Amino acid sequence: MPKQQMTGASTPIRIACGVCAVMLLWTLGACGGAKSPEAASTPPAPNPATDTTAPALSITSPTVSGSYSTTSATVSLSGTASDNVGVASVTWSNLGNNTNGSASGTGTWSIASISLAQGANQVTVTAHDAAGNTKGATLTVNYNPNPADTTAPTVSITSPTASATYSTTSAAVSLSGTASDNVGVASVTWSNLGNGTNGSASGTGVWSIASIALAQGPNQITVTAHDAAGNTKGATLTVTSTPGGPVSLSGSVDSSLINRSNGTNTVYIYSGTVTPSAGAIPVATAPVTQDNGACTFSYQFVSLPAGVYTLAFSSDATTFRGTAALTLPTTPIHDFPPARRLQVGPTRNFTVPSAAIAAAQAGKWNEAVAQLNEAIQVCGDCPASAILHKNLGLTECQAGRFEECEKELRSALQDLPSDPEILQALKVLESIRARPH
Repeated sequence: MPKQQMTGASTPIRIACGVCAVMLLWTLGACGGAKSPEAASTPPAPNPATDTTAPALSITSPTVSGSYSTTSATVSLSGTASDNVGVASVTWSNLGNNTNGSASGTGTWSIASISLAQGANQVTVTAHDAAGNTKGATLTVNYNPNPADTTAPTVSITSPTASATYSTTSAAVSLSGTASDNVGVASVTWSNLGNGTNGSASGTGVWSIASIALAQGPNQITVTAHDAAGNTKGATLTVTSTPGGPVSLSGSVDSSLINRSNGTNTVYIYSGTVTPSAGAIPVATAPVTQDNGACTFSYQFVSLPAGVYTLAFSSDATTFRGTAALTLPTTPIHDFPPARRLQVGPTRNFTVPSAAIAAAQAGKWNEAVAQLNEAIQVCGDCPASAILHKNLGLTECQAGRFEECEKELRSALQDLPSDPEILQALKVLESIRARPH
C-alpha cells in the first residue's frame, strides 16, 4: 500500500494503512494529543475580582483609650473586627518583650493573657482577611508592679458624736468610726493630749476604741489612720470631762481691765494650779459682758465640776491679768479688782463720783477735781466717761483753770456734740479769751 500523510488537529503523522491510521487517530484523541473541533472552540473561565479593602479592628477592653496602667504582670484584651468579605484571623504582638500570638475569635475576639515587661508595652492587635489585607490597633500598657503610694487615708469619728466637741461627766469615753484608703488601711491609732495617753483601735475600715481615760477638763483626742506606705490622716475630737456634777462660778470684772477698742474680753478657767498662757488649754472660757449699759462688767460659768482652779482675765488671749486660785464650790463668786487704784492724799480711800458732786456743791473745787479724775481713771472708756469729762471740765472752770476746763469739755464734746451746757461753757471761754488783757 502506498504511504499516505494525514494531518491531525495538531501534529502530522505518516501511516502505512487505513486501519492503523484510524487506531492512531483514536489514540491521540484519547490522550489529548488531538482535539475535536467542538472542544477547541470553548472559551476559558474569567478570573475573580481582586480584594483590596482592609479589615477594621478595635480594642474595647481593658480600655478604649490608647493607654492603660496596671500592677499585674499580664493583661487580657478583647474587641471586635470586621471585613467586607470576612475576617480570616486576629493576631497580636507585644513590642515590650517581643512576644506574639493569635486571638480567639474573629468578629468578636479575645486574648486571655499577654505577658508584660516592666514599663511600657506597645501591644498591637491585627485583623487579617483572606486576600492578605490587614489592619491593626495599638494599646500601650504600662506595667509598674510597685507604684509609689502618696495618697493619704481618710478617717472620721462617728461616735459618741460626729461634731468636733463632746462633754461628759464620765472619766472615760469610747469612740468609733470609719477609715478608708486607695490601697488599704493598715492600722488605726489614737492619742489623748489631755493626759498623754495613746493606743490602737480595733479594726481598720470600721474601727472602735473601747475606753480612753480622760483628764478633768478638755481632752484633745486624735484618731489617726495609717496605710502601708506610711501615709497618715487624723481626726480630732475634744472631749470635756466634768466629773462630780456641775458647779456655777460668776463675778465682776473692773472696768479698768476692759479693752473697748478691738479686744475680746474673756475670763479663762484652768484645771488645777497653772500659769495662764497662750499655750495653756483652759477648761472653759466665759465672755465678759457689760451690765445693762452701766460701768460694770461681769462673767459666768454655769457648769463646772468641783475642784481646784486657776482663774485669769485677758482681752487678747496673750496677756493675762488678775490671776487667782480658787476652789469650787467653796468660792462660787470671784471678782477681778481694778488694775490700778489712784489715791488722792495719804489716807483718803477711793470714793464714787457722787462724792465729787458733794465736794463741788460745798465749793471744794480741788477735792471735786481729784474725785472726778479718779472716777475717770476707773471708768476708762465706759459709757459714763463723757459725762465725767464734762463734769470735770465744768468743775475746772469753777476752779479758774480755764485751759484744763476747755480740754475736758472738748473731750466730752466728741461723744456729746449737742450738749447745751458744754456748748455754752465753750462760748463763755471764747469770750473770756477775746477780752483785752
